Amino acid sequence: MMFQQPQTRIAIVRGIPIPLEGNQAAVFESARKQMMASYICAIISLFIGGVVLSTVALVLAIFARKKFLIVAGAQSNPSAQQALRRTGTVVVAVSAIALALNVITLIVFYPMLVQMIQTGDVNSFFGGGASSGTSTNGKPLFG
Repeated sequence: MMFQQPQTRIAIVRGIPIPLEGNQAAVFESARKQMMASYICAIISLFIGGVVLSTVALVLAIFARKKFLIVAGAQSNPSAQQALRRTGTVVVAVSAIALALNVITLIVFYPMLVQMIQTGDVNSFFGGGASSGTSTNGKPLFG
């Protein structure tokens, strides 16, 4: 009968090797996936102006940070603990900044959106200079 040693995985976080044993590896992988999803959601929300998407990013970041703290608590190396804590904090900060920027954008553009919906005038939202399909001297573009 052979006795099998528990598998130890080594993860690299901010250049620091972190040994992961047993359940820690699964928790770390889950935290890493949530962190990546949070980064992707935060970046996409900045391009489309999605407050809901950046809120999802922040929630994912908070869960990832909690899991990084769980893994950090089981580490004996202080620099590994600090690297895991910093990684969790950075992902929460990026997501919170994305949410704040999206909320500010929504607050700034909300009055214009309401006016546009009430009047039906879409051109006012884009600065009022919509093209009518003619050239500058009044002749048609084609033909």
